[in-house]
Amino acid sequence: MALGDTLTRDIRVVADHLDALDRPLSYDEFVSEIASVAPASSDIHWMADNQLVNIFFSRRTASPALLTSRLREWLT
Repeated sequence: MALGDTLTRDIRVVADHLDALDRPLSYDEFVSEIASVAPASSDIHWMADNQLVNIFFSRRTASPALLTSRLREWLT
């Protein structure tokens, strides 16, 4: 699946933002952090909710490093 320029930019912006955080995030915090830097119309919200939510099924929080590594996998 080829990503559009806008979605690619949004993924990078969100990943960079999460990298700057120094604490594990709950799922609600993760969603809130994405919303704080990506437009509501961006497909990154749907992708993160559908593809990264499973990280939170096995743990209460996730490190920003784990989340950003998964986000950046979408760029390759």
